[in-house]
Amino acid sequence: MRSWLAFLAALFLPSAVWAQVSELPPAAADDIAGAVTDCWNAVGASAVNRASLEAVGWKLLKPDDPKAKPMAKPLSVYARHARQATILIPDTATTPMCSVVARVSVPADLGNAVGTIQKTLVALDPKVKTARDGESIVFVALPKIAIADDFSSKDKPALRVAVAYQDPEKK
Repeated sequence: MRSWLAFLAALFLPSAVWAQVSELPPAAADDIAGAVTDCWNAVGASAVNRASLEAVGWKLLKPDDPKAKPMAKPLSVYARHARQATILIPDTATTPMCSVVARVSVPADLGNAVGTIQKTLVALDPKVKTARDGESIVFVALPKIAIADDFSSKDKPALRVAVAYQDPEKK
C-alpha cells in the first residue's frame, strides 16, 4: 500500500511546494490534525470533494492571489485563514488524493502533530489503525489511507500528510 501512495505523493509535491510552505508560520498540532481530517472527509472513491473543503472554510488560492507562489501544475492549493496548514490536490491524479503540508515550531512538534492526527482520526473512525512504515506513519481504515512524513528542511521542521482513497477493486 505504502509504495503507490508514496509514489503519488512524490509526484505532486515538487520543491516549489516547499518554497511556499517554508514561508508559513508554524501550525499548531490541532490545526494540522483538523486539516488532515478535512482531507480524510473529502477524499472519496472517484474524486476529492472540493465543495466539502470549501464548506469548512478552505479557499482555493488563485495564481494571482498574493499568498500564492508559482506551483507546478496541475495542482490546486487551498488555504484557510484560521489555519497555517495548506491543502494540496493534484488535478490529474488517477487516485483521489489530498495532501496537507504544514510547518511546526521545533522538530519535537512533528511527533506531537502525528499523535494529535492519530487521536483525531480514531475519534472520527474507531477502525483507524496506525503503523510505522520506515520513517513514515501510516493511518489505515480502508478504503482510506493516510501517510505522514517529515517534510523538513535543514532549519524549518514541517510535516506532510497524504490522504488517499484505495478502491478495494484495484488492489
